[in-house]
Amino acid sequence: MDSANPEYWLWMSSVVETKRERIYCLQSVLRNDPTNRAALRGLTILGAHIPQTDELSVALKIPHRKVIPPSRVSPTSLPIGNAWQIIAGVAGILIVIVFVTSILFRPRATGVAPTLAPPTSTFTSVPPTPTQTPVPLDSVLSRTPIPTDLSGTPIASLLSITPTATPLIGITPRPIYEAYTSAVRALERGDFSGSIQYIEQVIDLDPNLADAYYLLGEAYRLLGKLPEAETAYQQALDRNPIMAAAYLGLGKIQLQKNSSILPESINMAISYDPTLLPAYLIKAEILSKNQEWEELAETAQSALNVGSNTPLLYIYLGEAQFYLEMYDQSLESLLRGSANDPSIFKAYLLLGRVLVQLERFQESLSPLKTHLAYQPDDPIGWSNLGYAYYVLEDYENSELSFNQALALNPFDRLAYHLRGLIRLNQKRFEEALSDLLQVQQLGESSDDILIALAKANFGTGNFIDTLDIARRLIGTSNNNRIVTEALILQIQIFNSQDPPLQEEALFAWQSILELEGIPEVIRIRARDEIAKIESLLLVPTPTPAPLEP
Repeated sequence: MDSANPEYWLWMSSVVETKRERIYCLQSVLRNDPTNRAALRGLTILGAHIPQTDELSVALKIPHRKVIPPSRVSPTSLPIGNAWQIIAGVAGILIVIVFVTSILFRPRATGVAPTLAPPTSTFTSVPPTPTQTPVPLDSVLSRTPIPTDLSGTPIASLLSITPTATPLIGITPRPIYEAYTSAVRALERGDFSGSIQYIEQVIDLDPNLADAYYLLGEAYRLLGKLPEAETAYQQALDRNPIMAAAYLGLGKIQLQKNSSILPESINMAISYDPTLLPAYLIKAEILSKNQEWEELAETAQSALNVGSNTPLLYIYLGEAQFYLEMYDQSLESLLRGSANDPSIFKAYLLLGRVLVQLERFQESLSPLKTHLAYQPDDPIGWSNLGYAYYVLEDYENSELSFNQALALNPFDRLAYHLRGLIRLNQKRFEEALSDLLQVQQLGESSDDILIALAKANFGTGNFIDTLDIARRLIGTSNNNRIVTEALILQIQIFNSQDPPLQEEALFAWQSILELEGIPEVIRIRARDEIAKIESLLLVPTPTPAPLEP
């Protein structure tokens, strides 16, 4: 009945649910009373107003109360009845003051925050308020892995850091319509049908209120009535063509029809409100699924540049940087996101993989184990864990990890290769040969694979295949280490024959001596073996004595 009364707006600012609503109410005070000091102070505390110099000077001029000298009448000269009346009056005033103070300064109950995306904001931009104490980035690397017996426990309950709540976005308050407020409250508590009834009342009162149609679209969408929701969002856009939240609502409907294609309406929402976090998160999720890494990095960085500090954006940025092989930048982004919200499950595998790429194998174990405690059916996690253990020479755990990886993904060439090398070093030649042949069948035919195959064949006594692979490597490989190993395999086979093939062995040792960059110990041995064989070959074969007649 009296929307221009600043006092009413000031009182309303103390009972609304959200910071955005409080700012709106206090700004409404200033529209009707531009010098209202209580509203200016409230907006300053909320970060929505920077005091000007003249305001500060006015604030310093605190009016002093006039001192009234006490009556000359002695208290003892008052009638007893009047004295008790005064005492009772003072006590009554104190009771009222205590009661009012308890109302004004009692802790606010934690109400259900609005979950609706906002219409295009008309409020002053307010910097995001941190929800928790920042965590040092490197602390995430020292976390203890989740024990096996707790692997089914939600990760957030096992962390000492309270995870960041999902950002909840308010809506434009319309206090002149009681039905509008009731519609919002019904929507928050999940009474979508009831919310629709209230919104229709608002539309009857104001058919041109775009916000009402937007709320109607939200209610229908949450109720699962997508055609009705789409119509309502479009009606909102007909009345406000730049309403970012309505575009966001349309995008959500389109995603329910096809979740793999980014709706253009999501881009429209971002263009009309560059601070609309839900639109960025939807876009980032789709780009991540479609492996569009360059655009994902650009999207996440854009959201961070406009002031959003949501940990999930850092995780998306780190993911894109990982696949773009920007490993140092990826590590920084992933650590920042994971440290600020350790309950984001997506970060642990990425963090482990980027640490493996940076050859920080010991540090990679903890995030990989944590990931696998909750996703034991992920072959990529097991493969990376096996690789880290292999480099750290923990061959028992490495083989166990590769066993898990191959049980889930029988096409993992790295797992077959490294497990084959482990078994080869343990002289389990048949098992090693089986693994290495699998690698070859999967299309891997590097010099490292071939020399390992030659060694495995040699261990099983298959000299024919060993010599065949060795000759191939000697003729084609540019790696002198591998050529040396192939020549030594040949020498071992030549020396195992009866009689030994000394000339062939001599030629092999001479070939080793001609190679560049071989270890000095092998060069010394080659010289010794050459001298030994040459001395044997120079000894003439004794001629048999003629038989006596």
